[in-house]
Amino acid sequence: MKAQFLMLSAQEFSMEDEKTKKVNEGISVQYIPTDNLDPTGNESTNGGFAVGKKVAKSVISKDKRYKIVNMPGMYEVTLEMATVSNKVVMQMKDLDYKGPVELKVIIPPGAGKN
Repeated sequence: MKAQFLMLSAQEFSMEDEKTKKVNEGISVQYIPTDNLDPTGNESTNGGFAVGKKVAKSVISKDKRYKIVNMPGMYEVTLEMATVSNKVVMQMKDLDYKGPVELKVIIPPGAGKN
């Protein structure tokens, strides 16, 4: 499955499991799973209060490092279903840079006044 994500940051990691001595490594990425940053109201699916966009985190293989061009930026990502700890999850398998993103804070005149 392919989707457009606003990628915010990426950081390489490597750590050794103390028990198994296996090295776990990859690139941790933070993203917003959307290409639309229009302001949102209450989007909760469980009836509770929720406003805005949720930031998600995933791990991609270190061999994808060369595909990370700029962040923040728009990327087309390839997702695959996988079973992790007996749960079905969507994992990021690949990404392709689509273009830069410029984030600006715009405060309209009179904002915040009652």
